[in-house]
Amino acid sequence: MTDQSELYAKPSPNWRYSVTVSVAEATLLMLEIEPQEFSHGVEGSASSQYPPDYLATRNVLVTAIENGQLDGTLRYEDMSGVYGAPEDHDIIDYHASNIDMAALRTWLSERGFSNSLSARSNSQGPQYMDRKHRRRSVKLIAAVEAWEAFDEQPNASGSVKQRITNWLWEHAVRLELINKHGEPSDTMIRDVAKLTNWKPGGGAPKK
Repeated sequence: MTDQSELYAKPSPNWRYSVTVSVAEATLLMLEIEPQEFSHGVEGSASSQYPPDYLATRNVLVTAIENGQLDGTLRYEDMSGVYGAPEDHDIIDYHASNIDMAALRTWLSERGFSNSLSARSNSQGPQYMDRKHRRRSVKLIAAVEAWEAFDEQPNASGSVKQRITNWLWEHAVRLELINKHGEPSDTMIRDVAKLTNWKPGGGAPKK
């Protein structure tokens, strides 16, 4: 794969503790690119603006999921009512589609792939981030990921709680903050945002 080190920020090591990641995030992680503030933008741009190897890497992941080689779920965009949308072609939503992180590391290791994503630290991560733990809490995991993903950029707008809430809405499906219909749950998102918010008094961060 093309060396991206001089073009993009390297991924945070905390991504290794994620339970699941979106297909877009997994693709960027495999390319050693930090997904924060970038995973949504890349899918909204023209393919000619993708990072080198992005499309090929994403296609490899999608094919592995479709063939049952990789534990993940592909979700599709709702194109009903969109004028000119093809009727016989499903369009994958690469943000809502997700991959199990532990399965991804194993899959990569079996194929001899090694980078910061596949590397393991001496600790396997906190137990509360283990999706198979009998006391696993979806809200707790979401709160931890939201806290770790918070962008400290001083020019960002909105209060801490508003920015956390926006991030949770973007990642709700991956974090399983959903209702019985599989849609983002406003109640669960508000609960997690309240738990994560370290500035309950409100107000935007000082610039």
